[in-house]
Amino acid sequence: MADHVAEIEKLMGEAEGLKDGPAKAAILEQAVAIADTHQDVKRGYAARKKLLPACLDSGQPDLMLVAYSWCLAQCDRDPSQFNMDDILWEYRWVVSEMPTFATIARPQIEEALADITRRYMAAGSTLRPIHLLSMNVHNSLKDKVGATACYDRWKAAARDRFSDDPETERAFVADYFFMMEDYPAAVKMCDPIIKGKMKSEHFFGSDCADLLYPLWKLGRKEDAANCHKKGYRYVAWNPRYVDCCGDHVEYLALVNEWARAIRLIEKHLPVALAARKPNDRMLFLRACHVWAERMRRAGHATATVGLPKEVPVSPTADGKYDLAELAAWFKADVVSSSAAFDARNGNDYYAKRLARSDEDIAAP
Repeated sequence: MADHVAEIEKLMGEAEGLKDGPAKAAILEQAVAIADTHQDVKRGYAARKKLLPACLDSGQPDLMLVAYSWCLAQCDRDPSQFNMDDILWEYRWVVSEMPTFATIARPQIEEALADITRRYMAAGSTLRPIHLLSMNVHNSLKDKVGATACYDRWKAAARDRFSDDPETERAFVADYFFMMEDYPAAVKMCDPIIKGKMKSEHFFGSDCADLLYPLWKLGRKEDAANCHKKGYRYVAWNPRYVDCCGDHVEYLALVNEWARAIRLIEKHLPVALAARKPNDRMLFLRACHVWAERMRRAGHATATVGLPKEVPVSPTADGKYDLAELAAWFKADVVSSSAAFDARNGNDYYAKRLARSDEDIAAP
């Protein structure tokens, strides 16, 4: 056995014993690099296939997109050796993450949707999972007309061997209602979550985060508090969920829990600033802006908070931060990011969302 093969197999074995996440992704990246150095396409493919879920679960979609593109090229180049069916499912992960980068143009996302549709049709799919995927993509693009059309097509399509499980479909449809700002419908879809019933830690954590603002807006204070209390632990540990952690910061700010909001900001802001997904950074900083401005308007001119050096606001001599300066910096960053996403998406969803945040800041 060649030395590089033994080394790759050793790394693959180490990765096998780890949960999907940053540590596992780092080990598999090493395996990929060794395979590429030795032009070992077979083992490079195997390592990348293992790398895909590790990237998804560690909040590294940029790395996942690159790895998947390489695998897809091998399937197209040599279908006798690399079967497209083996990576059809993962293609959905890739396409769903593309809108989280404002630098990926909308035509490129639409071409990816067209390509995955062709491939699933060739595999005999009813396209139910693709309609659900397309709804998710249009949710991320904040295209309400497009998302509704996909939702209608999904409802009409029969289940097939590629279909998502019922819990995944429920969660994705709830996301559609959240984006449409049909909060009663979204909350109804998440009724099992509100009651504490968990079929998936991933969806329980993300749905609890998604529910916080709608429940607060609907005046369901006890349910919102329970979602915060029960759901935060499921998103607190993984960079993949930093946007969800932002939802918890925003919620704590809206209910004037300054100290608890500060603790979450201190823990998660460094992660948000280093996020591989620009969308996650934007959403977390928007929550920080709500916190800083609401706390300032509540009569606090300064706050004692530990911030990373990347925040270009200096503390006062006694170690406190001027909340007006912090709020201004957070908002300026969010305005810039929101404009980039709105320009790519072809709408003004995020500009309106910023205006809504200003209204929420002024709420009692």
